[in-house]
Amino acid sequence: MVVVGIDSHKDTLAGCAIDEVGRPLDYRSFANTAAGHAQALGWVHQLGAGRVAVEGSGGYGRPLALVLVGADIEVVDVPTPDDSPGPQRTAQPCCWRSVKVPRVDHRNSPP
Repeated sequence: MVVVGIDSHKDTLAGCAIDEVGRPLDYRSFANTAAGHAQALGWVHQLGAGRVAVEGSGGYGRPLALVLVGADIEVVDVPTPDDSPGPQRTAQPCCWRSVKVPRVDHRNSPP
């Protein structure tokens, strides 16, 4: 199963797709606008993604999450990371954080 993680910002959406073993497949950036949401939806369909994790689906990611749910795509909310300095901070691309949660869910999902 391909999983897409979306890191949402006020003006942009950063997307990262991984395969069933966690290998990055593609990275994309979209405007956080209605047109960008349509482009992101097309990308998700093109990849055949079974799940999309949206970071901040209650905030900047909410409009995209609603578009995805409206298209019958499973959406997983990923809480926004703590911005305080500390050991939890990593140098990974920001959209990579969004795919960590569904990777765990995918491994624990029934076939």
